[in-house]
Amino acid sequence: MKLTLFWQFFITTLATVVFTVIISLFAERWLTERAVTTHMEARIEQLTRIQNSIMADLQDGNPQAIERLYQQQPDLVGQISIIDAQGQIRYPDQAQLRTQRKNELTAFPVGDDDPRRHWLDMIGSWQDSFAPPATAITTADGDKLFVQITPRLSIQELLQARRGTFGVRFVLLLLLSAAICYAPSRSLSNRIRRLQRNVHQIGSGQYQAATTTPQRKHDELAALDHDIAALGQRLQDSENARNQMLSDISHELRSPLARMQVATELTRDQAPQATAYLDRIQHDIQRMNTLIADIITIQSLQHNSSTILDSENCDIDALIDSIGVDVCFEFQHKHINWTHQRAGQATLIGDKPRLHSALENIIRNAFMHTAAGGAVSAVVTNHGDNLHIDISDSGNGITSAADCERIFQPFVRLDNTRQRKTGGHGLGLAIAKAIIEAHQGSISAQNRSDGMRGLHIAIVLPLQPVSSFE
Repeated sequence: MKLTLFWQFFITTLATVVFTVIISLFAERWLTERAVTTHMEARIEQLTRIQNSIMADLQDGNPQAIERLYQQQPDLVGQISIIDAQGQIRYPDQAQLRTQRKNELTAFPVGDDDPRRHWLDMIGSWQDSFAPPATAITTADGDKLFVQITPRLSIQELLQARRGTFGVRFVLLLLLSAAICYAPSRSLSNRIRRLQRNVHQIGSGQYQAATTTPQRKHDELAALDHDIAALGQRLQDSENARNQMLSDISHELRSPLARMQVATELTRDQAPQATAYLDRIQHDIQRMNTLIADIITIQSLQHNSSTILDSENCDIDALIDSIGVDVCFEFQHKHINWTHQRAGQATLIGDKPRLHSALENIIRNAFMHTAAGGAVSAVVTNHGDNLHIDISDSGNGITSAADCERIFQPFVRLDNTRQRKTGGHGLGLAIAKAIIEAHQGSISAQNRSDGMRGLHIAIVLPLQPVSSFE
């Protein structure tokens, strides 16, 4: 039977309320009976001692002592009765019985329409079962009498016994209600967390991960899960088509570009007066070849990283030193202050040329967006099994926090970096991200938090060999 989420909540809530009410009634009766039983046993023990005293007075022929006892302890009226052989009550007299009943109702009135009346009547009839058999005795005058104990608790004592079980009943009902509600609440929470995880995976670009959720229910959450999975699959298909299109275009452009390059060289021999134009054509062809090579690099790293990475010892500090020399020479006209804080041990297993390319793209990007006279720094630290590389510049930073993720996407050029004098096609950081992730590392960007303007890029690389190299 397929139940919607509304009916699941409705039935669960209704069942919880009904079950709680039933358990409450049974728990109240059971706990109250136990409390009343305890009080009744103590009362019977007390009345038995008084009965023995009364029987001694009857045997001694001292009825005045019995009358004083009833006067001094009016609560004994109705609980200890002395009956003759004809069934008539000798002690206490009827006037004492009526007075005792009137006093009890006056002290704690419970009317016929009081909801507690039914409960008190039920407990009252149940108290009769505690009455022991009457004890026969022969008085000093030779009369045969019977001393009957009929234990009774006052209305106030009964209600106090009932209230005394409130704490136990409350804890018991709380535990039972929690046990009933735990399973559906846990199931609902797990399903919502699974949906949340799928949405986060889609938001982070892991479209395929959102399509692997097993389905066992047929309600609104299951339909939402199905829609999210369909969305993830649709986005994944779109991403695959985009990547395939880029790959196809890149490969298809290589052949005509190669022919254009050959034709340019032949034309240079035939028309030396056109050298300036041919140099411009050659420059643009080279830029397009570089762009195509970058696109192919990204596609290869994202889809088949295990087959293109080599494994060797890589001294990250040495790589950064080498990159720093090259970049400082390239941007010497900007007089940027370059600092590199080395780690004690910064050797890891990885693809040295690829790591050099990734770090070079990041550091060159930092120099590119730092104004003249600014500063760029690289700090390498060793944290257990990971190597942390922090690269900071003193540029304008990123105005929107959402752009901190976008800058690692291919062809993304933010508004404040669209000056053509910077060159490039928006692929440098995308290539760096692909190389870092191929080494099972991570890379992130955020504005500097040390009170200075600029961008801070954090890289984490594992020191141990990654699975791609095994």
